[in-house]
Amino acid sequence: MDIRLDVVKGIQQIKERFDFAKADSRAVPLLRKAMSVWLQKIAAQASLNAVSMFATHPSGQLAKSIMTALFPGQIGGEIFSKLAYAGIQEEGTIHGPIVPVNRQWLTQPLPAARTKAGRVKMSARKYFEKYDKVKGKSVFVGTSKRGNKLIFLSEYSKGGSKLTPLFLLRKATSIEGKYFILKAIESSPGFGEFVGEDFIKMLTS
Repeated sequence: MDIRLDVVKGIQQIKERFDFAKADSRAVPLLRKAMSVWLQKIAAQASLNAVSMFATHPSGQLAKSIMTALFPGQIGGEIFSKLAYAGIQEEGTIHGPIVPVNRQWLTQPLPAARTKAGRVKMSARKYFEKYDKVKGKSVFVGTSKRGNKLIFLSEYSKGGSKLTPLFLLRKATSIEGKYFILKAIESSPGFGEFVGEDFIKMLTS
C-alpha cells in the first residue's frame, strides 16, 4: 500500500491568526509558496532517512518516490509515496503480516543472493530458470537442520559438492516500521517556526 501523512506541525498558530478564505489575494500565494518550500524540505529529509535506513538494501526507488502536495483552499499539506510497499516500510505490518499472493511461499533473500551493495541479484524464479540446464549446478528446495525451508544452489565438481542457501521460504512475515517520513516531520521545525514571526505579522497585518 502507498503512504500519505498529513503535515500539520506548527500550523495551528497561523490558523488562529490567518483566515485563508478571507485573506488578501496577495498574501495567499506567499503563504502557499512558503508552505510548499517547507513541505519540500521535510520531504528531502524523509528521502535522506530512506537512503540511510535502507542502506543495506538500496534501490533508491523509495527515496525518489517521496512527494508533497498542498491542500486546496486551506492551510496544510501532505507528504506521500505511491509505491506499493511504501506504507509497509513506513508503518510496518501493523495491519497484519505479509502473506504470499498467487504463490505458496514468500522468498527472503539471504546474503548469497545479494550483491555486495545489498541488492538482490535476481528473483528465486530466475535462479531456477538460469540453472535449469547448467551442467554441474542445480537449484532446489530443501529443509535445513533447523527445519526451515530454503532454496539452495548446488554445485558439483570433482572435489565434491557445495550447497549455498539463497532464499528462506516463509508462509508469512512481519516487519517493524522505519517511520522515515514521520521522523522527518518530527525533526523539522513547525511551519510557524519555519516562516518566522515577521512573516506571520506581514500576512496578518
